Amino acid sequence: VVLRSADRRQLQMCITAVRVAFPLLAALASVAAFLFARALFGSAVGIWTAAALNVLPIFSSAAVHAGPVLPALAFTLLAAWAFLRALDRGLPWWLLTGACLAVAANFAYSAALLWLGILAMCVISPRHRAEGRRPGIYLALVLTFAGLAPALLWNQAHGWPALALGTWRTVTTPRWAEILPALGASALLL
Repeated sequence: VVLRSADRRQLQMCITAVRVAFPLLAALASVAAFLFARALFGSAVGIWTAAALNVLPIFSSAAVHAGPVLPALAFTLLAAWAFLRALDRGLPWWLLTGACLAVAANFAYSAALLWLGILAMCVISPRHRAEGRRPGIYLALVLTFAGLAPALLWNQAHGWPALALGTWRTVTTPRWAEILPALGASALLL
């Protein structure tokens, strides 16, 4: 394939944008981890949380290799922090929670599962039950799934290719040498 000079320049700009985006997403995830931990436990814990995140080898690897993990993590952490703010500050923070979870869920569907924890907290905690009588939580929930709807519809129309490939590979070629030690380690933790 022969690329014209203009096409090569455009391709190089796209590659550069991706290379720059992931370290920036790592910085965003670090700040979000700090903000979330600070909101719960104070500044010292926030600093240690961000530092601990940055020394994880998988986090450092995600910061330099493009993939869905880092954007999902960054926006899930932002959503968790925005949720804590929404409990005291209302609608704009609920909308930020919903928007961040929509972005995160487009990178990893599992990010939408944070809603289970949010809803559980708002049901279980007597202090936060009033959120169920306000529109913010419902608007945020709708915003999350409205933002995720195009990806879900596309995947449904195309036979769920991402899920099918991963699931099929797992079923047809199990790696027992990796699975059994992981199950053993999980059993020890119980």
